[in-house]
Amino acid sequence: MKTKVLLLEDEIDLGETLKDFLDHKGFECHWYTHIKNATNAINDHSFHLALLDINVPDGNGIELARMLRKNSPRTLLFFLTAQNDPELRLESFELGAQDFITKPFQLKELIIRLNRIRKLQAYIADGPQKIQIGDIVFYPQKFELFILPNSKKILLSQKEAAIFHLLISNKEKVISRDEIIDHVWGEESYPSARTVDNYIVTLRKWIQNKPNDLRILSVRGIGYKLEIKNEVQYE
Repeated sequence: MKTKVLLLEDEIDLGETLKDFLDHKGFECHWYTHIKNATNAINDHSFHLALLDINVPDGNGIELARMLRKNSPRTLLFFLTAQNDPELRLESFELGAQDFITKPFQLKELIIRLNRIRKLQAYIADGPQKIQIGDIVFYPQKFELFILPNSKKILLSQKEAAIFHLLISNKEKVISRDEIIDHVWGEESYPSARTVDNYIVTLRKWIQNKPNDLRILSVRGIGYKLEIKNEVQYE
């Protein structure tokens, strides 16, 4: 099955180039120049990932990302922009963006980054469908957490799910920030250590409802370790 891509890009030459290139590389690209048309598309179709320009004639790609998060939370978000604004980058990552790609960029670099995400998806898909640790039930492929006994559902971003999965797979071992970056972002992307720390903060908020059962410990100057008091059950 082809990876279905929503492309929001108002520069005609770049849009045509990206669509042709992505289609040639085995993606199924649907290209839109305006948020209005892209919004109609997400109401009628589901997409595996979205490549979103920030500034378009009728609005902001961040707005469309918020709609996607609401209507199709599993769609992977990538931002394409000529703006290298740290606050804008932070806002995009807070929305759960996989990457923030600054123009101009090489098409080969874009494909490397997209393929890295597809590889990570395949890694998660090959693992267990369900992981339970005490009162926490984790569905890696669905990016879902359930907190028992009330069965509160929490939808994680793909990166949050990938980091949690990595920590579980290496429970009681120290995982460095560099290892997390390499596994989740890949060597071609260079998020800061602060970005990793922000994802850990979010995970802690969800999973440490019973700190004595499960904790993500900080190892100063190195990274993190998952401490588990309950047996891990896989299905």
